[in-house]
Amino acid sequence: MSADTSTNHIVRWEILKGLPSEGPLPKYFHLGHPTPWSEGFVVRFWNSDGTEWVGNFQSGWSPIGTVVDWPEAAIFVVIAYGAAYFLMKSDPQRYVHHGLA
Repeated sequence: MSADTSTNHIVRWEILKGLPSEGPLPKYFHLGHPTPWSEGFVVRFWNSDGTEWVGNFQSGWSPIGTVVDWPEAAIFVVIAYGAAYFLMKSDPQRYVHHGLA
């Protein structure tokens, strides 16, 4: 990992009502059964370098959808309607999930 990669990290987020109709394709996060054709819990993230991206998280079976910052662990916890995703702020593609889909 280069020094530039390790210093760039997620700094904020916004929960969206759905997938945006414009812009780059969203990154799909799943529970081991990828379904990129399905809209789930959608969140826009901003990195410290000003870039932004959208995550589409495969949902579980609960009414709760939120994002929680856990600074001590340097992660975000995304609760996607019952499915939980733990995203490293510096490398969100290396995520851990827990839940049923």
